[in-house]
Amino acid sequence: MTDLRPTNDHKESERRLLDELRVLYTSRDRPSMQHLSDRSNRSKSTIHNVLISGRIPSWSVVEDIVLALDGDVDRFRKLYEMIDSERLGLNDRAEELGSELGLPASRHTQVSETHIVSHGGAVYIQSGGVPPFNPLTASAPPDLVSLYESACAAHATGAHAATQGLVRALIEAIGARETDGHDPLDGLHTLRSREVIPARVAIRGEFVHRLASDVVRGTRPPRPDDSAAALSFALALLSCVYLDGRP
Repeated sequence: MTDLRPTNDHKESERRLLDELRVLYTSRDRPSMQHLSDRSNRSKSTIHNVLISGRIPSWSVVEDIVLALDGDVDRFRKLYEMIDSERLGLNDRAEELGSELGLPASRHTQVSETHIVSHGGAVYIQSGGVPPFNPLTASAPPDLVSLYESACAAHATGAHAATQGLVRALIEAIGARETDGHDPLDGLHTLRSREVIPARVAIRGEFVHRLASDVVRGTRPPRPDDSAAALSFALALLSCVYLDGRP
């Protein structure tokens, strides 16, 4: 699944590792997941789960991704060791590693916040003081990114019905690119048959679309949790279709 990992689950050392991986990925002009898979011998979904969904894998996976991106393996090994040190409560070792990496003493112990923000015409994943990470605008069609941005903005202001309506429109717009059928969900089925999205994403899409349709028709009240789930699915769908090496 390509849902964004809950942003409050990461400790500071985990956030830093992900932040630096994303900065490295961006500095290499955001190569496709397929390209990285070919270079690392790791699956596209594994790489996607790290770079986009923010999941912390084993060190061997991180090492392969860093090598595929021509990054500094020694630096990332120390960043990963900081995670292990923090998990084990070895604060002195974490501080020592932070000093070796040139991190301010207060920086690698403070709590930071990772969140999705929308500004300047784009949606960004941002954490701490690292420059905003914007993987979608480089690959997804502008009109689809615009729908997603609008949904993020609506959710942020508490307009949950509008959020779900915009996500429904996004699902249908992506589907319209895949099929001429009259069923708004035909596109999801086509993407599934072509193995562009996994079955669980297609099934989740049908559920999100159905709930959103009920809200739009006024037969179901808008709920913050449904709105958040719709946004999470929208990011997953866009990521599957436009960030996993598909032209």
